[in-house]
Amino acid sequence: MRSHLHFRSVLVLTALAAAAADDRYHPERAAPVPSVRPLPDRAELTAQHWVQEAQAGILARQRGARASAVEHTARNVVMFLGDGMSVTTLAAARTLLGQRQGRTGEESQLAFETFPTVGLTKTYCVNSQIADSACTATAYLCGVKNNNGMLGLTAAVPRRDCAAATEPATHLESIAAWALAAGRDAGTPSLTLFFLPLTSSTLLWLLLKSRVLKHPIFLVRYKNLSKLEFD
Repeated sequence: MRSHLHFRSVLVLTALAAAAADDRYHPERAAPVPSVRPLPDRAELTAQHWVQEAQAGILARQRGARASAVEHTARNVVMFLGDGMSVTTLAAARTLLGQRQGRTGEESQLAFETFPTVGLTKTYCVNSQIADSACTATAYLCGVKNNNGMLGLTAAVPRRDCAAATEPATHLESIAAWALAAGRDAGTPSLTLFFLPLTSSTLLWLLLKSRVLKHPIFLVRYKNLSKLEFD
């Protein structure tokens, strides 16, 4: 009898320990607190709520479009980019935002979802269905799709083919270069390392154009971008 009780106690303790260390990859973390889904807003139980919300959204975008066209003509362009922000990632972020505000979550809106114009675009590379940051940044800033792992070059240049990359006809210019040519300022504020693809997509060609006389060997040997900046 005692052996059975001891065995049951061990099973209970094991189950409790497993529940406490719910994340087997991070056992040092405290067990997550069970979440309680808030009740929906009572207004959401009526059809009129959703009709009014849709009408308000349309009117807000119409007002924003009129203001942009008449009262506040754009003089500058600010482009925000969040790497890896797929539809599913945005849905999770939107829900978390609402839940942190004590609501059910799905009804929330991210800041850019309130802009007058919002759209979706397909993301892929010429040589790959799954895109990386280099080719997507080139498409985003230069308007031209190219190969995975390539910055500021057309798809005619295979990856790691430095000789092909010296051909001027394959070189692309970004919206940052266009702005500088028009006498405007251009920059890339970033929370990440400057030589990663998303950041270096604008810096690479600016560095090349400003340092090429000091570093002519760069065109032949393709010196590392980070070394080029610090040498």
